[in-house]
Amino acid sequence: MEDIDLGNSGIELTPLDGHDGAPTVGMGGFEPIDLTAYATGTYVQLEAEIMPRTDGVCLLYPGKVHAFNGEPESGKSMAAQWAVAGDLKDGRDCLVLDYESDPQSYVGRLREMGVDAAAIIEHLVYINPEGDPVGDHVARAALYDVVNSRDFTIAVFDGMTEALALSGLSTNNNDEVTLWHRLTARAPARQGAAVIVVDHVTKSAENRGRFGIGAQAKLSAITGAACLVEVTKPMGRGLTGEITLKIAKDRPGYLRGHAGTYNASSRLQEVARITVDGTTPGAIAMTINPPHDGSVGDFRPTTIMGYVLDALEVAGEPLSFNKLKSQVKGKEQYIKQAVDLLVADDKITVESGPRNSTMHALVTDSPKTETLSGALTVSTVSLLTDGGEGDGGDRLPASVGRQWGDSEESCAVCGFPLPASITADGHTTHPNCEQETT
Repeated sequence: MEDIDLGNSGIELTPLDGHDGAPTVGMGGFEPIDLTAYATGTYVQLEAEIMPRTDGVCLLYPGKVHAFNGEPESGKSMAAQWAVAGDLKDGRDCLVLDYESDPQSYVGRLREMGVDAAAIIEHLVYINPEGDPVGDHVARAALYDVVNSRDFTIAVFDGMTEALALSGLSTNNNDEVTLWHRLTARAPARQGAAVIVVDHVTKSAENRGRFGIGAQAKLSAITGAACLVEVTKPMGRGLTGEITLKIAKDRPGYLRGHAGTYNASSRLQEVARITVDGTTPGAIAMTINPPHDGSVGDFRPTTIMGYVLDALEVAGEPLSFNKLKSQVKGKEQYIKQAVDLLVADDKITVESGPRNSTMHALVTDSPKTETLSGALTVSTVSLLTDGGEGDGGDRLPASVGRQWGDSEESCAVCGFPLPASITADGHTTHPNCEQETT
């Protein structure tokens, strides 16, 4: 074979065997991709396989880069660490590049999450980075050596703002953010790990958008899913808190099919609601639940369905939807869904009423889904404990509003009676407002 002279460029390419005159291919990051599986239809569509919810749906894609973005103390780092804890318990290797914390704090929390010391020592590779993998080829080689040392299932970059600063890059520069992603975050993803980049959001909720603070490239560079992490109930020692994960981007598209209702204005979609139980000293327990907006799977708001039936029974006459709303505790969207399901189940009927209203009535001899008179508002059921009079003047039995037990204490969330029986650890899900109470 003879060399090909490229003039004054100083570059020489060697022809491939059997292809005289053709330049060498498959070098320098321009390797052709085998398209056989895609062309023949044998390629298996990617699904999330890591960080499962209680219904078995997972939140992380192997080989893809994800983002957990949130305010300080929003639980974004804790959510990523819970994913790591789960894989460590299962004997899988995890990589953590921690730009914000220290090994004592990180390992201490893993121990509180139930990971034993042996699993941490054997399966966790933990780094407090001090090098620049973007501008310093020695540091980059060291990072790649670590990435290639094991088959990591999860790799976490905790603190993207600090990581960019360490490389002298601006969080507001799209080109620099993209470069950082390509040279660092995507390195373990190319080896099959589910990568989580933990980042802050801007302080202003109005100007926050769907991605981390700074450049829009922080969202466009994500190859898996980007989630906004928000606190719905405060977390802390001795408390049971709650955070939500809302999808801002889902490039593979699998998660959106298992998420809640899409919000057109924010372009967000709740994909998980995570309970963080810190009531046991020295322990942290997290439960990753499906969304609570009633739009996933075969969810039926049975509690509110019972409330609707109780309201119609007490009224003794057809009620408009607006009247039902005023007498049933719950969000309007859930009440509407409950009414639609009861109609479909032939539990209630609908007919035209005055002024173009729709009236709802119980089907004769229809068994109720639940006995939940406690759902009626105080304006409808007054003086519940002594059989006082309701708005319509009808006498109400003393049991109305106390169906869930004879406790005299009220729920701090909705104001209705607490159940008489509480679980052994002091927790229960209140049947009225569906909030965790203690």
